[in-house]
Amino acid sequence: MELTKQLVQFATEQQMWQAGDTIIVAVSGGPDSMCLLHALKRVSHAEQIKIVAAHVNHGFRPVESAAEQTMVEQFATSLEIPLETIQLQMPAIILATKANAQVAAREQRYQFLQQVAISYGTNFIALAHHGDDQAETVLMHLIRGSGLSGLSGMRAVRQEKQSVFIRPLLRMNKMDIISYCEQHAVPFMIDSSNLQKDYIRNQIRHDVIPFLSHYNQQLPDALQRVAEIVSAEDEWLQEQTQQFFNKLVTIKQEQCIISLQSLNQLHVALQRRLIKLILSYLSNVPDGFSFERIEAIRAMTRANTASTSRIEAGWKIEVRKEYDHIRFLYQPSFHQESAVETVYPIYIAEVTTLQQFELPHGWRLTLERVANTSEYTARTGAEAQFDLAAISFPLMIRTREPGDRMNVLGLKGSKKVQDMFVDAKVTQLERERYPLLFDAEERLLWIPGIRRSSIGLVNVDTKAILRIVVYQQ
Repeated sequence: MELTKQLVQFATEQQMWQAGDTIIVAVSGGPDSMCLLHALKRVSHAEQIKIVAAHVNHGFRPVESAAEQTMVEQFATSLEIPLETIQLQMPAIILATKANAQVAAREQRYQFLQQVAISYGTNFIALAHHGDDQAETVLMHLIRGSGLSGLSGMRAVRQEKQSVFIRPLLRMNKMDIISYCEQHAVPFMIDSSNLQKDYIRNQIRHDVIPFLSHYNQQLPDALQRVAEIVSAEDEWLQEQTQQFFNKLVTIKQEQCIISLQSLNQLHVALQRRLIKLILSYLSNVPDGFSFERIEAIRAMTRANTASTSRIEAGWKIEVRKEYDHIRFLYQPSFHQESAVETVYPIYIAEVTTLQQFELPHGWRLTLERVANTSEYTARTGAEAQFDLAAISFPLMIRTREPGDRMNVLGLKGSKKVQDMFVDAKVTQLERERYPLLFDAEERLLWIPGIRRSSIGLVNVDTKAILRIVVYQQ
């Protein structure tokens, strides 16, 4: 099948564009991108699409780069295609930032392409990656020990922020592209850096694939087929993972919580994917977490491990096992949020009428003075009553401090607050936020919802009661 027919068939199958769309074509000057530009121009009338070319002169090879830019400009003019260009000084940028050359160049290139797309009111950017590129990518990822997402290779259609990157040549091989250029007199230049073996992709292209092709002469086609099969299966698994994320994960301010039982009931493949999805959701980094890190998180969820533990997952995320659930926290928000704790201590001079206090981290406290009647018997752990005459004002609300103890109702002597938090399975994070009620003699009266002290018990001689109720959102 002629290359343009294959291109249109593939684009239709992958829903790469619709009539009326404008497509920005990244053109380097090599045979792949020059072929893509020419082929898209040929089908543009029938497909009712508008083509715009975009060329980046990175400045790595001054003489070659200038010649490439001139060739692209002349070719775009001959095709009557608008062309946008930019000249970068990547060597100077890399020297100043000490960034990886390939990564920095890619970032600058994609940033320019996205700017061009915005200026033309479109989201679509066409890249000239072809089937041989796909085979190299799959092999690179396989060597690095990638999972299905890596073995699926490059996507034919990929959305990144507001841009949609399309690869219409992804099913074509290099020989067909060169033949097309020769048949239609499409000019091109070979980037001399592609012949060097400084980069792993070039080594795979020039050494590994030719060697492995002795065992399978159709190796690039076979690897492309692997990518296509795996891509579909990976997409389906990701959809399943997203459904479990929506069902099982509780999202709070920059944190995600899932019960250990729910996580451990999933197949190991879904466990890994769900953990990775949670980490990606919080960090906004889709591929920044290694297999080893995800396995470390899975290991801490097992029943035979400690009830509480924590590990750093990277990208400012901490993962905490807290008894029957696991909590993923994006740390910067908690550093900022901790500033709220400076409102403690809160002092209560006296209680004559119903008073309400909004405390940090979703806690709310109401206090009122009531008569001693059976109507005001405490009903839950979130409510406590004290004989007003037996406690000293002003009362104070604060979080725990080292050495805090309470004379617990029903026990002889005192008990550490830390031990009571452990008994009640209060997580490490919650312990730092938990409000405690003291009187003016610095006696701990109440740990809301957990234990109360033996101080100020209501009896038949009590004339006035301090009734306190705590709520947490």
